[in-house]
Amino acid sequence: MPLIIWEIRSDTTIPRRIQQFACQVLENLAAAHNAIIEVCVFQMHLANLHCKPNTKLEKGTLVYLSTKNLNLPKGRAKKLSPKWVGPYRTLEAYSETSNYVLELPMPLQEQRIHPQFYVSLLCLYKASNNVLSSNRATPEPYNFGAPDNQEWFVDDLVGHHWNSKNLQFEVCWSLWDTTWESFVTCKDLVALDRYLELQGMQHPVQLARRTKST
Repeated sequence: MPLIIWEIRSDTTIPRRIQQFACQVLENLAAAHNAIIEVCVFQMHLANLHCKPNTKLEKGTLVYLSTKNLNLPKGRAKKLSPKWVGPYRTLEAYSETSNYVLELPMPLQEQRIHPQFYVSLLCLYKASNNVLSSNRATPEPYNFGAPDNQEWFVDDLVGHHWNSKNLQFEVCWSLWDTTWESFVTCKDLVALDRYLELQGMQHPVQLARRTKST
């Protein structure tokens, strides 16, 4: 077990009590250093006792994929999303490094998710027993999001600000995210009429001259 390296120069000009105090401080530091190393070794030993051996998967095996490190679509709560998706077929198996390449569906490929995963993110698929669960239906695949060319709708206008002479509105979209859009973009929206009515105005130029909060 490594020890902390320390030394005290022999200098007759330093008072004896100061040298004794410095020696005691260095001894305390060395004891604390060694205690930390001992605890780390002990914790690593306990962790290794509870560590399960990696499951070796073969090419063509069906596995579930954990959504732990997957980017979920905007506007979806993490706790309401499934913890596992699949099953997906194993295309390549690198058992020496515990990495596996999966045959991902098109929605995941469109999100540019790399198909290679570590074994800890995979769970072996077990087929249902048709005798015990004869009427069990296969669950629908999880929808990871709509394509990029899908049109989203404006729910409401929730604010406005003036940038010099340009008027911009804070738009709340159907996915619950908000963006700042120009008056030209929002001038034909029904939501603009509702916003003006709530503000007690008949025309956008009558809106209060407020700046964008930072």
